[in-house]
Amino acid sequence: MKLSLTVLLLGMLLRLVGWRETWATLRRAHPGYLGLAVLLYMLTMWVRAWRWQVFLEGQGIRVSVSRLTYLYFVGSFFNMVLPSGMGGDVVKYYELARHDRGDHAHFRARVASSVLADRMCGLMVLFLMGTAVVPWARGLDVKMTLALLVALTVVSIAGVALLLNKRVRAWAETHIPLARALINRRGIRGLYASLDGYTRPVLVRATLYSLLFNMLIIIINVVIGWAYNVHIDLLYYLIFVPIFSFTLALPISINGLGVREGAYVALFTQAGVAQSVALAMSLTFYAVTLAIGLMGGVLYAVENALTLRRLPQPGEMGEDS
Repeated sequence: MKLSLTVLLLGMLLRLVGWRETWATLRRAHPGYLGLAVLLYMLTMWVRAWRWQVFLEGQGIRVSVSRLTYLYFVGSFFNMVLPSGMGGDVVKYYELARHDRGDHAHFRARVASSVLADRMCGLMVLFLMGTAVVPWARGLDVKMTLALLVALTVVSIAGVALLLNKRVRAWAETHIPLARALINRRGIRGLYASLDGYTRPVLVRATLYSLLFNMLIIIINVVIGWAYNVHIDLLYYLIFVPIFSFTLALPISINGLGVREGAYVALFTQAGVAQSVALAMSLTFYAVTLAIGLMGGVLYAVENALTLRRLPQPGEMGEDS
């Protein structure tokens, strides 16, 4: 169903915008800016790895940044091949959680909690960055977009605040039977207990890394715009990029394809960007993530090949093996 919807959405967009116009625009892209966008996106992998390390340390789990960076590259590959924009998160969790050493209670739940917290922190900080510029963006003709951004920010902050508030959680567990039954389910109890590990210092450090990461994502979009000679007010990017990121979390199409492109066209045309250019910018951003994903796929294949080589071969095993 997702594959069908993805093809349908892309087909409708190309029919609306014109595939010839879009292809002609893509061919005019400046290669230097495209290369810069790829390099900047590679840098985000390290920044996100540092942020994830902060959340893991909040759970008492220590993993090197190099290992977490590798898992982020691998996750980007599986984001492409699995039918979800968050499929890479599942793979990152699996690769880390399967090495349970038994020295932490609810180890797997703590790893899952860190992955979810890492994703939520990045999205919420991006919403906050966009909302922070609303007073300066009132002169732009994007009132409905601003209202949507503010609504997403308010809902995300309220949800996280209620989730992290011990009194609210204790009240819900005591007075809401459904919440109590859910919390006491196997696996959920560990996730519930892990929330206490996200102290204020942990959240502050993670927020700083999220600010750096989201600044890079916005800069990447600006650089892609330059590749197509798009020079618009930076405020547009600060407002639009959070919504683009939100569309990737929607479980509608494969890796957000079609939905993200529609958002690019709908929003950037409000800034005076031609439809074919807006669509080309979205496809280019996807191409950048595709390039990083392919690198992750190669790294994953190489590591597994080396692991297989280190395993004892049948002829090397003893007779009792």
